[in-house]
Amino acid sequence: MLNLSPEAFLEQTRVSVPLSQLLFGLTKSVAFGLLIAIAGCRCGLKAGRGAADVGSAATSAVVIGIVGVIALDALFAVCAHALDF
Repeated sequence: MLNLSPEAFLEQTRVSVPLSQLLFGLTKSVAFGLLIAIAGCRCGLKAGRGAADVGSAATSAVVIGIVGVIALDALFAVCAHALDF
């Protein structure tokens, strides 16, 4: 739509986004992924054998994951503010 080549887009992105912010964002994504994986595995291993138990465990994993991501993002925001990102 804007007649912008992929090379031009990547160059402008490289110029506009500092490396420190890119690494901070990648660190956040890895931390969120680990949190969600740990919550899912923990709840899955504690699930019972029935379908209702599996459904309950899945619901618990989702809730723990959402609340955990919100709390972890708040912690990252405090760190970003302290480091002047």
